[in-house]
Amino acid sequence: MATSRRDNPRRIRHIVGGFLCLTLLAGGSAAYWYGVQEPNAARAARPPASQVDGKLQEVLFTEGQQVKKGDVLAKIDPRLFQAALDQAKAKKAQDIAQFTSASKDLERSNTLVKSNITRSRSSTSSRARSISSAP
Repeated sequence: MATSRRDNPRRIRHIVGGFLCLTLLAGGSAAYWYGVQEPNAARAARPPASQVDGKLQEVLFTEGQQVKKGDVLAKIDPRLFQAALDQAKAKKAQDIAQFTSASKDLERSNTLVKSNITRSRSSTSSRARSISSAP
C-alpha cells in the first residue's frame, strides 16, 4: 500500500518542525524587541528615589524638569544623621579612654613584675585586658 504525498510521516515532521522553528524565531524576536524597548520607557517614567531615609526638607526640582546624573534633587533633614555621627564620636572617645586606661594598667603591672613585687600572672591578665580593649 503506497502512502500519498500528503500522508508521508517524514514530510509531516519536516513541516511541523519548520513551523515550530518559525514560531520560536518570531516569539524570540518579539520578546527581544519588547524587552529592549520596555526598560528604557520604564526608566524614563521612574520617580526619583533617595539613597538614604529621612524627613524631606526641600525639593529642588519641578515635575517634568530634565535632570542629569549627580544633580541634587532634594535636601533631607540632617538632624538624624548628625545625632548618629555624634553618638559614634562619643563611642570612639569612650573606647580610646578605655584603651588608654588599660595600657596604663599594663605598664604599671610590667613595672611591678620587673621589680618582683607582684606575680607575672596578674601582668598577663592586665596584658589580656589591654589587648581586648584596643580600638
